[in-house]
Amino acid sequence: MLAAAADPERARGQWKRLNGSPLASTWLNSIGRESAEALISVLGGSTYFGDLIIQHPDWLASTLSPETLRHGRRSEGIQREVAAFLDALLAVADHPRALRQLRLFKQREHLRIVARDIGRFAPLEVITRELTDLAEICLAGVLRVARAQLGARFGEPWHQTGEQWRSTNFALIGLGNLGGMELDHSTSLDLVFLYEEEGFVFRRPPKAGAPTPVSGFSNREFFLRLSEMLVAEMELGTEEGLLYRLGRRFGPEDPSGALAFSLPAFEAYFNCSGQFTDRMMLLKSRMVAGDRSLAEEFIECIQPFRYPRSLIPAHFREIVSLKQRMQARLTADEAAWDLDGRIVGILEIEFIVQVLQSVNGGREPFLQGGHTLAALQKLREYGHLNVDQWRQLSDAYLWLREVEHRLQFESDRPTRSLPTMPLERTHLARLMGCNSWDEFFSLLSQHKDRVRAVFDNVLKSPLPD
Repeated sequence: MLAAAADPERARGQWKRLNGSPLASTWLNSIGRESAEALISVLGGSTYFGDLIIQHPDWLASTLSPETLRHGRRSEGIQREVAAFLDALLAVADHPRALRQLRLFKQREHLRIVARDIGRFAPLEVITRELTDLAEICLAGVLRVARAQLGARFGEPWHQTGEQWRSTNFALIGLGNLGGMELDHSTSLDLVFLYEEEGFVFRRPPKAGAPTPVSGFSNREFFLRLSEMLVAEMELGTEEGLLYRLGRRFGPEDPSGALAFSLPAFEAYFNCSGQFTDRMMLLKSRMVAGDRSLAEEFIECIQPFRYPRSLIPAHFREIVSLKQRMQARLTADEAAWDLDGRIVGILEIEFIVQVLQSVNGGREPFLQGGHTLAALQKLREYGHLNVDQWRQLSDAYLWLREVEHRLQFESDRPTRSLPTMPLERTHLARLMGCNSWDEFFSLLSQHKDRVRAVFDNVLKSPLPD
């Protein structure tokens, strides 16, 4: 098994280190073949996660048991585990320990998912869903801790509806791979920070008919602080590790660089200023943490914007312009395999899907949805892709996403650039089940060429009337 690892020498060295730990050696002497194969795959396939195992040998039994490797864990069970330790620690206002515990939990669960992925115990669609579930649970946990901290310091936000004062809700809307439930191992999380209404913060619930304060700590200030706290905690590097990097923050332009906006502010933005690129970005939007009713109201608000029943000529011109710009950059950088932080091929597949959904989804609601593979299937069923195009795009997407994952295993960094050193190339080829770099590169080139052919054929420029 060690000889068959992606990096046999590294796997042997890590195995010796691990066997030197009394806690680990007891487990190593009793494991079966599946656990051993998964362990060696991680030790030989990833410096970062191999070191994580060395640091936490007590995690071996829970992350690499045959049952866990074969079947994973249900999201509900993970949520209950997190809720249990957060309930206990928030009850005594131990916020720092709650966040430390959450970071350790994330590292352990990520190791479990990496072992299932690198050992091919589950298909890509299952792995990306598990990674998405883990990110959502961590977002909800940090949001809960940050909300408790702010509430204890300032009070709670309220807004008026007629004579009544209502508690103001907050939600996080996921975009991109997070929104599409197809997260990879080290991607950034793209988010919308959304609160319900403008209002004011009170230490005690205001009574019905109480006047609106002339001044005071506003809802906008409260939710801006809440969003900033959430970003800071998610991206904070600690001994327990990093939770997640955050990427694009979607919202109206604001000179102050505000993160959070009210639902009415988003409504005004979509009615007046929304661009076609915004429509495409919102195709994968869905709630990932916070208040469900507010998130549903946001989705209802953006539905006619992201899936219009008809498009004006200006929208088609923008599509053509976007496609031509992408083509120009791909042609100018033909030797590169990553563009805008995505592997070339994946970028084109997602562009094809999102354009066809934007143009047709308003009249054909069946096409709507954020998951790329499911959307490709729907586009085939409705005749927007033929069988060969669907198969080529689906096969390429699965294979290229697997490459993306294996590039990220090494250091748990969001890299998508192909290696240049011979040993690193051999390592990647073996992780992909290839006998040599030449075999791997040949497959990569085939997928890239097939995707480019479909891209040029399906999205013709100029588009027909």
